[in-house]
Amino acid sequence: MKKSATLALPLSLLLLAGCDQASTSPDAPTNDASPSEDAAPSADAAALEDAAPSADAIPAPGDCYPGAADGTFHSFSAATFADPTVTRSMCDYRGDVVMVVNVAALCGYTPQYEALQGLQDRYGASGFHVLGFLADDFRMQAGSKEEIEECANRFGITFEQFDVVGVLPDSARGQHPLFSWITTQEGFEGPISWNFNKFLVSSEGTLINRWNQNVTPDDSEITSAIDAALGL
Repeated sequence: MKKSATLALPLSLLLLAGCDQASTSPDAPTNDASPSEDAAPSADAAALEDAAPSADAIPAPGDCYPGAADGTFHSFSAATFADPTVTRSMCDYRGDVVMVVNVAALCGYTPQYEALQGLQDRYGASGFHVLGFLADDFRMQAGSKEEIEECANRFGITFEQFDVVGVLPDSARGQHPLFSWITTQEGFEGPISWNFNKFLVSSEGTLINRWNQNVTPDDSEITSAIDAALGL
């Protein structure tokens, strides 16, 4: 009987030792294990962080991003006629050819709207835009909001129109910076003579040519210049 008790004692000790060894095994999780707060982010996480735009990189309405070079058409902006609280940057048209026209709803040249829309229909798919800037500098001919809308409906205008601006240096509204720039470009200097002056701007934002109100939008001189600017 004593021999049997003596053999059982080492066996129980062995069992206890095995449990202690298992509880401290390097492969077994410990209660103290927790992710390191200072662990470096993975390469994928770092790439996503770098790709996300910063708050400073998101342009405000009417801003140009990336910024346009000073002294180019694309560096200007103007309020839209549809909603004067919305400002559109001219860099929205970067890469396209543009015709800037000072327009009015109550002018003897107002029927030129039809030919301007014809240019938009003819060349729009090729990267061309007519931009109408309403002006009141010549006998207050821009018209009221209702008259301008009626005029646009009558001629089926689909191109962008901008709210009334000053186009002359002595305008009661103050000359809009775009028209200060566009009337002082080398080789094309001079004040606007009346409503429906036309200015052709390249895809790079430089002035290519200008015409007064007596040259109609469908004149071959104008369409040939548009063809050349578009590479057609």
